[in-house]
Amino acid sequence: MTGFWSKEQFQHKKQYFLLGTLVLLGILFLLIGSDTDSDNAVSLPSTQTAIYHSLPADGITAMEQKLANTLSQIQGAGNVTVQITVKSGGRKEYALDTQHTSRSTSEESADNSQRTTEVQEQHTVVQQNRGGTQEALLVEETAPEIIGVLVVAEGADDAVVQERLLHAVAALLQISLHQIDIVPGEGAV
Repeated sequence: MTGFWSKEQFQHKKQYFLLGTLVLLGILFLLIGSDTDSDNAVSLPSTQTAIYHSLPADGITAMEQKLANTLSQIQGAGNVTVQITVKSGGRKEYALDTQHTSRSTSEESADNSQRTTEVQEQHTVVQQNRGGTQEALLVEETAPEIIGVLVVAEGADDAVVQERLLHAVAALLQISLHQIDIVPGEGAV
């Protein structure tokens, strides 16, 4: 006795049925997810987030000069020049006040229904009064990520001076000794 459908026809229909079922389930999940919106205007509470700014390259230059001035005070170091290599320039994080407003409307008629959602977001940098002037409220400042330091010092040919310079740089910048190179400079004996 021969069946109503052949085996190949049954396999094709089974695949179409599974595909159709998956599509219907996807549509159902989308409809359920969109019904969670409110029909009334909602103003969510103000939240504190942050806005970021990278530190400029002149901040690194200032750090190099300050470090060179400090290291030149070490006995026997003489004239010192410093060059710092960074992976990232650091950043400053400022407080940001964010207002979220969401408003949904629904229109229904006998033959169709339509739902509209409007979302507005407003950002304002939080200001603080400091010494009579308004300035952005700094939340966090991240130092540049230092990957290497070169110190050129007149007295670096002396092992004791070189050791003092090495440990001073490591302590001041909070980096590993292997990231620092100390070399003798012009005028070294």
